[in-house]
Amino acid sequence: DGKYTGGKSYDSTGKQDSYYTDLATNEYGIVYAGKQHFIDGRIKSTWDNKFDGPIYMSGTGTDSTGKVSYSGSVKVDDKGNAIEEVSTTREKDSTKTEKMTYKYDSFDDAGNWTQRTTYNEKAKPSKIIKRTFTYYKD
Repeated sequence: DGKYTGGKSYDSTGKQDSYYTDLATNEYGIVYAGKQHFIDGRIKSTWDNKFDGPIYMSGTGTDSTGKVSYSGSVKVDDKGNAIEEVSTTREKDSTKTEKMTYKYDSFDDAGNWTQRTTYNEKAKPSKIIKRTFTYYKD
C-alpha cells in the first residue's frame, strides 16, 4: 500500500547494526513513530512524533531502557513556520533543555522564507540559514 513497514541501519563499514519495526506514517508519507532494534531483537529506541498535517509539532523518544531520551515541541506561526522550539535531551543521568526562537528575515515572491536566524536562550543569534528556490512552470 506504499507505506513504510520496516527498515535497516548500517554502520560506516556497511554492516547492519539495527533494524526498524512498527513504523507509522501519516497522510503525507512522514514516518512519525516506530521502534529501532539491536540486531539481537532488543529495543534500542522508540519515537513518537505529532504533526499538524505536514508540520512537526512535538515528539518524544526513548532509549533502550525505556527512559525518555528526547522530548520537544515547536510553536508555529500562521504560515506553519517554526517560531519557537523547546527540546530536552538526556544522556546518562544529566538532562539539557534548550529553547530556540526563529526570526524570518526575508521571503521570496511565492511567500517562502529565504533567510532565517536562530536565537538561543540568551537572545543571541546562533545560526543563520539562507536558502534559494528554483520554480519551474509546466
